[in-house]
Amino acid sequence: MELDPSAVIWNRDDRAGRPLLVILHGLGASERDFVPIFPMLPDDLAIASVRAPIDFAPGAAWFQPQQSDALAREMDESTDALVRWVATQSGHPSVGILGFSQGGAIAVHTLRRAPELADYAVSLAGFLPGVADDTALGERRTPLFIGYGLADDVVPRAWTDMLVDWATPLTEVATHFYPGLTHAVSEEEIADASAFIRAHLP
Repeated sequence: MELDPSAVIWNRDDRAGRPLLVILHGLGASERDFVPIFPMLPDDLAIASVRAPIDFAPGAAWFQPQQSDALAREMDESTDALVRWVATQSGHPSVGILGFSQGGAIAVHTLRRAPELADYAVSLAGFLPGVADDTALGERRTPLFIGYGLADDVVPRAWTDMLVDWATPLTEVATHFYPGLTHAVSEEEIADASAFIRAHLP
Protein backbone atom coordinates (compact mmCIF):
# COMPACT_ATOMS: atom_id res chain seq x y z
CA MET A 1 0.00 0.00 0.00
CA GLU A 2 1.43 3.37 -1.07
CA LEU A 3 0.25 6.96 -1.52
CA ASP A 4 -0.03 8.17 -5.09
CA PRO A 5 2.48 11.03 -5.49
CA SER A 6 0.69 12.20 -8.64
CA ALA A 7 -2.47 12.80 -6.57
CA VAL A 8 -0.84 15.28 -4.19
CA ILE A 9 -2.06 18.87 -4.41
CA TRP A 10 0.46 21.48 -3.26
CA ASN A 11 -0.22 25.08 -2.34
CA ARG A 12 2.98 26.39 -3.92
CA ASP A 13 6.00 25.54 -6.05
CA ASP A 14 8.62 27.23 -3.86
CA ARG A 15 8.53 24.63 -1.08
CA ALA A 16 12.17 24.19 -0.14
CA GLY A 17 13.00 25.42 3.33
CA ARG A 18 9.36 25.91 4.33
CA PRO A 19 7.60 24.01 7.14
CA LEU A 20 5.60 21.10 5.71
CA LEU A 21 1.92 20.53 6.55
CA VAL A 22 0.29 17.34 5.24
CA ILE A 23 -3.52 17.30 5.00
CA LEU A 24 -5.48 14.04 5.22
CA HIS A 25 -9.09 13.96 4.00
CA GLY A 26 -11.97 11.91 5.36
CA LEU A 27 -13.86 8.82 4.17
CA GLY A 28 -14.91 8.91 0.51
CA ALA A 29 -13.37 12.32 -0.04
CA SER A 30 -10.24 13.24 -1.98
CA GLU A 31 -7.16 15.43 -1.95
CA ARG A 32 -9.27 18.24 -3.46
CA ASP A 33 -11.65 18.58 -0.52
CA PHE A 34 -9.44 20.66 1.76
CA VAL A 35 -7.80 22.86 -0.87
CA PRO A 36 -10.27 25.68 0.04
CA ILE A 37 -8.70 25.98 3.51
CA PHE A 38 -5.17 26.55 2.17
CA PRO A 39 -5.55 30.37 2.29
CA MET A 40 -6.78 30.15 5.91
CA LEU A 41 -3.56 28.52 7.13
CA PRO A 42 -0.19 30.21 7.83
CA ASP A 43 1.04 31.54 4.51
CA ASP A 44 4.65 30.40 4.85
CA LEU A 45 3.75 26.70 4.90
CA ALA A 46 4.37 24.17 2.18
CA ILE A 47 0.99 22.40 2.23
CA ALA A 48 0.42 18.98 0.68
CA SER A 49 -3.10 17.57 0.45
CA VAL A 50 -2.73 13.84 -0.22
CA ARG A 51 -5.10 11.10 -1.35
CA ALA A 52 -5.76 8.09 0.87
CA PRO A 53 -4.54 4.80 -0.60
CA ILE A 54 -7.80 2.77 -0.67
CA ASP A 55 -10.45 3.38 -3.35
CA PHE A 56 -13.81 4.22 -1.78
CA ALA A 57 -16.39 5.90 -4.00
CA PRO A 58 -16.61 8.70 -4.75
CA GLY A 59 -13.06 9.20 -3.49
CA ALA A 60 -10.75 7.26 -1.22
CA ALA A 61 -10.36 5.93 2.33
CA TRP A 62 -7.60 5.35 4.82
CA PHE A 63 -9.35 2.18 6.00
CA GLN A 64 -12.67 0.47 5.36
CA PRO A 65 -15.34 1.80 7.75
CA GLN A 66 -16.71 -1.65 8.57
CA GLN A 67 -15.49 -3.43 11.66
CA SER A 68 -13.48 -6.40 10.44
CA ASP A 69 -10.36 -8.42 11.12
CA ALA A 70 -8.60 -6.27 8.51
CA LEU A 71 -9.32 -2.94 10.21
CA ALA A 72 -6.20 -2.71 12.40
CA ARG A 73 -4.00 -3.90 9.54
CA GLU A 74 -5.42 -1.31 7.12
CA MET A 75 -4.89 1.47 9.69
CA ASP A 76 -1.28 0.41 10.17
CA GLU A 77 -0.61 0.01 6.44
CA SER A 78 -2.15 3.38 5.53
CA THR A 79 -0.23 5.10 8.31
CA ASP A 80 3.02 3.46 7.25
CA ALA A 81 2.37 4.51 3.63
CA LEU A 82 1.95 8.10 4.82
CA VAL A 83 5.16 7.89 6.84
CA ARG A 84 7.06 6.58 3.80
CA TRP A 85 5.70 9.37 1.61
CA VAL A 86 6.64 12.07 4.11
CA ALA A 87 10.14 10.56 4.26
CA THR A 88 10.50 11.31 0.52
CA GLN A 89 10.07 15.02 1.24
CA SER A 90 13.22 16.88 2.23
CA GLY A 91 14.33 20.38 3.06
CA HIS A 92 11.53 21.14 5.51
CA PRO A 93 12.42 22.41 9.01
CA SER A 94 9.28 20.90 10.54
CA VAL A 95 6.43 18.54 9.68
CA GLY A 96 2.81 18.81 10.77
CA ILE A 97 -0.18 16.59 9.98
CA LEU A 98 -3.78 17.80 9.81
CA GLY A 99 -6.59 15.32 9.29
CA PHE A 100 -10.38 15.27 9.24
CA SER A 101 -12.48 12.31 10.45
CA GLN A 102 -10.65 9.21 9.15
CA GLY A 103 -7.77 11.54 8.30
CA GLY A 104 -7.79 12.81 11.87
CA ALA A 105 -7.60 9.23 13.11
CA ILE A 106 -4.59 8.58 10.85
CA ALA A 107 -2.94 11.82 12.04
CA VAL A 108 -3.23 10.50 15.60
CA HIS A 109 -2.12 7.00 14.61
CA THR A 110 0.94 8.49 12.92
CA LEU A 111 1.97 10.01 16.25
CA ARG A 112 1.69 6.54 17.73
CA ARG A 113 3.50 4.53 15.04
CA ALA A 114 6.13 7.10 14.09
CA PRO A 115 6.34 9.64 16.94
CA GLU A 116 9.56 11.09 15.55
CA LEU A 117 7.91 12.07 12.24
CA ALA A 118 5.65 14.98 13.17
CA ASP A 119 6.32 18.09 15.24
CA TYR A 120 2.57 18.53 15.83
CA ALA A 121 -0.75 17.12 14.67
CA VAL A 122 -4.30 18.41 14.20
CA SER A 123 -7.27 16.05 14.48
CA LEU A 124 -10.62 17.48 13.38
CA ALA A 125 -13.61 15.22 14.11
CA GLY A 126 -11.08 12.41 14.51
CA PHE A 127 -10.87 9.51 16.93
CA LEU A 128 -8.42 7.08 18.49
CA PRO A 129 -7.61 4.20 16.13
CA GLY A 130 -5.76 0.93 16.44
CA VAL A 131 -3.22 -0.05 19.05
CA ALA A 132 0.41 0.91 19.54
CA ASP A 133 3.18 1.21 22.08
CA ASP A 134 2.88 4.84 23.21
CA THR A 135 6.05 4.96 25.32
CA ALA A 136 8.02 7.05 22.84
CA LEU A 137 5.10 9.42 22.25
CA GLY A 138 4.74 9.97 25.98
CA GLU A 139 8.41 10.89 26.17
CA ARG A 140 8.10 13.39 23.30
CA ARG A 141 4.69 14.86 24.27
CA THR A 142 4.00 16.07 20.75
CA PRO A 143 1.52 18.99 20.52
CA LEU A 144 -1.91 17.76 19.42
CA PHE A 145 -4.95 19.90 18.51
CA ILE A 146 -8.30 18.15 18.87
CA GLY A 147 -11.32 19.87 17.34
CA TYR A 148 -14.86 18.51 17.56
CA GLY A 149 -18.30 19.80 16.57
CA LEU A 150 -20.85 19.24 19.31
CA ALA A 151 -23.54 18.57 16.69
CA ASP A 152 -21.46 15.89 14.95
CA ASP A 153 -23.78 13.01 14.05
CA VAL A 154 -21.05 10.77 12.59
CA VAL A 155 -18.29 10.65 15.20
CA PRO A 156 -19.84 10.18 18.67
CA ARG A 157 -18.86 12.52 21.47
CA ALA A 158 -17.75 9.46 23.45
CA TRP A 159 -15.07 8.76 20.82
CA THR A 160 -13.73 12.27 21.19
CA ASP A 161 -13.73 12.01 24.97
CA MET A 162 -11.78 8.75 24.64
CA LEU A 163 -9.27 10.50 22.37
CA VAL A 164 -8.85 13.38 24.82
CA ASP A 165 -8.43 11.00 27.76
CA TRP A 166 -5.77 9.07 25.84
CA ALA A 167 -3.95 12.21 24.64
CA THR A 168 -3.82 14.09 27.94
CA PRO A 169 -0.95 12.16 29.59
CA LEU A 170 0.92 11.51 26.31
CA THR A 171 0.78 14.76 24.32
CA GLU A 172 0.56 18.51 24.78
CA VAL A 173 -3.13 18.49 23.92
CA ALA A 174 -5.29 21.50 23.04
CA THR A 175 -8.99 20.64 22.91
CA HIS A 176 -11.62 22.80 21.18
CA PHE A 177 -15.37 22.10 21.08
CA TYR A 178 -17.69 23.92 18.68
CA PRO A 179 -21.42 24.23 19.51
CA GLY A 180 -23.66 23.68 16.49
CA LEU A 181 -20.89 22.30 14.26
CA THR A 182 -21.83 19.07 12.50
CA HIS A 183 -19.43 16.55 10.92
CA ALA A 184 -17.61 19.31 9.09
CA VAL A 185 -15.14 22.12 9.70
CA SER A 186 -15.91 25.77 10.30
CA GLU A 187 -13.99 29.00 9.77
CA GLU A 188 -13.68 29.35 13.56
CA GLU A 189 -12.21 25.85 13.89
CA ILE A 190 -9.72 26.38 11.05
CA ALA A 191 -8.73 29.75 12.53
CA ASP A 192 -8.06 28.06 15.88
CA ALA A 193 -6.10 25.26 14.17
CA SER A 194 -4.13 27.83 12.18
CA ALA A 195 -3.16 29.67 15.36
CA PHE A 196 -2.11 26.35 16.91
CA ILE A 197 0.03 25.53 13.87
CA ARG A 198 1.58 29.00 13.88
CA ALA A 199 2.53 28.59 17.54
CA HIS A 200 4.42 25.37 16.75
CA LEU A 201 6.37 26.46 13.68
CA PRO A 202 10.14 26.78 13.98
